Amino acid sequence: MNPSPYLDLFVAEAREHLAAAQELTLALEAGAAEGSLRELFRHVHSVKGMAASMGLTAMSALAHDGESLLDRLRAGAPGLGAARGALTGTLSCLERMVAAAERREATVDDPERLALQARLRRELHREEPAAPAFDPGGHAIPEHRAAPPAPGCVRIALIVRRDAGFPAVRAAVVLGRLSKLGRIVRTEPPMAALRMGHFDGRLLVTLVSDLSVRALGTKVAAIDDVETFTLAPGEAPVEPVAAPEARPSLRVRADRIDALLADALDLMTTLGRIHARLGGDSGIEGSIRTARRLYDGLVELRLVPFEIGARRLERAASELSSRLGKPVQVEVTGREVRLDRSLLDGLADPLLHMIRNAIDHGIEPTDERQRRKKPREGRIVVALERRSARLVVTVRDDGRGLDPRAIKQEAVEQGLVTPGQAVRMTDAEALQLITLPGFSTSAALSEVSGRGVGMDIVRSGVEALGGRLRIETRPGRGTRFEMTFPIGVSVVTAYLVRAGGEVFAVPLAALTRIAVLDDQNTEWRGNRRWLAEGESSIAVTRLDELLGLARDGAPGTPMVLMTTSPSGPKGLEVDAVLGRREIVVRPLPAPLQAVSLYAGAACLPDGTIALLLDLAALPA
Repeated sequence: MNPSPYLDLFVAEAREHLAAAQELTLALEAGAAEGSLRELFRHVHSVKGMAASMGLTAMSALAHDGESLLDRLRAGAPGLGAARGALTGTLSCLERMVAAAERREATVDDPERLALQARLRRELHREEPAAPAFDPGGHAIPEHRAAPPAPGCVRIALIVRRDAGFPAVRAAVVLGRLSKLGRIVRTEPPMAALRMGHFDGRLLVTLVSDLSVRALGTKVAAIDDVETFTLAPGEAPVEPVAAPEARPSLRVRADRIDALLADALDLMTTLGRIHARLGGDSGIEGSIRTARRLYDGLVELRLVPFEIGARRLERAASELSSRLGKPVQVEVTGREVRLDRSLLDGLADPLLHMIRNAIDHGIEPTDERQRRKKPREGRIVVALERRSARLVVTVRDDGRGLDPRAIKQEAVEQGLVTPGQAVRMTDAEALQLITLPGFSTSAALSEVSGRGVGMDIVRSGVEALGGRLRIETRPGRGTRFEMTFPIGVSVVTAYLVRAGGEVFAVPLAALTRIAVLDDQNTEWRGNRRWLAEGESSIAVTRLDELLGLARDGAPGTPMVLMTTSPSGPKGLEVDAVLGRREIVVRPLPAPLQAVSLYAGAACLPDGTIALLLDLAALPA
């Protein structure tokens, strides 16, 4: 069978299963009920079967070994804690293999996969001491007197401690602990009697659990409020256990959604032009609102929260910091930011490489941090923020930072630049040298980094997404990487302004206020105007002068747009403010994407093209 026609469907489904499996692994690490193992097993089993049907034997073999270990664990075998690292690594490797399959790359001889399979098999055959069985008094008995029954429905008869009073309250605590081990089907006495305090200390609980009777006995024995108990396999409840309500789902190719989005945008633009020509009372407003809802709904189909990527970064950082013996805390802000799935997938590799480089090169060893009077634990912050039609992603650490002079010297020694070029370079330009192919300041190669490929991959990945990379550093204090991406087509609430005879759009979210310019609130200092703002004043930049446009002689009241930035408040003078409206912003094509002052362009109802200004990029 030629797998090509089905590859897209395989990749989509495999990623869904692996994302769900990662969520379940994190839930288990956080102490969730071990019944989650069954769901985790199901997802890995599905990936194994799909990979085998596609002829991806290496992926299928790795998933099979992971599935075998999960099968052993869900049957009640101990050792989940020790096996979590191998399972987490397996899921990460399967994700990379799915990405490689999408790129039509072979992974048969991947050494990482082979090492993981060897580790999984060691965990699978690791000998563990058997857990004791329990007699009716809750005491351990020799192994030969009891065999572990199959998981399923179990009846637990127990006596709650009554020596400290409040037996009904203690029973509620016990039931809460038992509910974490499975589903409570029935209690005798019933819950209503317990709430009214009618309880003599004896409690019979029917529990449906994935744990074996032996594993349940171990956990029940650890509950302090249980005085004694017995366990016995029970019959399935008469009433079937209600499954969670399932919502039907469809898998649709992304290019089909994109085609519908383009049609919806054309419809919105056409309706807007008709509305502008017919006037405000044309009765077409309802159709415009319907078209907008259609567009918003289609956009939602492609958007996913960054929470998915955030957990992958945290997991990778935890694994690497443990391997290198460097305690590192990763903080992610902007988890709720929703972005296009293709952008999220494209960001994965650059962010992972930056996290790895930060831990391996940026964060100092513990003893060095203590000598520098730094906290013992390193800190990496990943932040996402939407600014009008752009996505800004920053990664900063509190490590040793970068030395621009050392970078220039290393680049000269490696023959990447000439001594003359290095002398003329600014510090900001020198920092960009670390993204050149083959550049490395590492004294020794490691399995993590030091081969001169990490930051090259970061820059290539950012540019492939139409983004820009900026690097800032404070030697001894840390490094900050900022990546800016066009979000894609979006609807933005903006003010339309005129300057130099041209119409521009300014996103409402970027403005703090709009003020009229007159002699009462401004003063001139040299050739620049300053706006009084409380007890201070703010420099005002003319937009037409900034863009090199001729001054507009059309009538209008000069206005100043106030905005904030990391360097402080700014003011932008325009010839007139034309009004506020919602506009459909499209990303700019190359080479205009490289112009940082523009965040996109919008086609207005009269056919005019308005460039969307990125006020955060204004010069100080």
